[in-house]
Amino acid sequence: MLYKVVKYLALALALIAVVFGVMIMAKTKEELSINGALLDNMLTVTYIVLLLILALVVIYVVVNVFSSKQAMMSTLKGLGAFLLVAIIAYALADGSPSVKGGETFSGGTTKMVNTGLYLFYGLAIIAIGSMVWSGITKMIKK
Repeated sequence: MLYKVVKYLALALALIAVVFGVMIMAKTKEELSINGALLDNMLTVTYIVLLLILALVVIYVVVNVFSSKQAMMSTLKGLGAFLLVAIIAYALADGSPSVKGGETFSGGTTKMVNTGLYLFYGLAIIAIGSMVWSGITKMIKK
């Protein structure tokens, strides 16, 4: 039932997007720069589609996580590992105020930016390391 509703909703949104797209393509650059209402309508359709997709993904993930105990434990382990890496990144981050390009950034802003960078580096190292480890173990087993 839900599949049919989503299918017809997607079809309706696609038709609306096609109509707005054709209307935008029929206008000249001067007309579009004077009146950006068509672009606003297209952006509204884009935001609606994005929100629908995000809602469906969240619903699908929550339903599948709570469907079995094993899936829930696996998800919690992954979430716990991510939080551990995030806490380590936050602990390593420097929170001193800085001046770049004439702008002064507070200690909190600097700490959050550094945390994001360290988190990215840590997750990248873990991902690359796991791919290398997987490749090495496959070569050894052959």
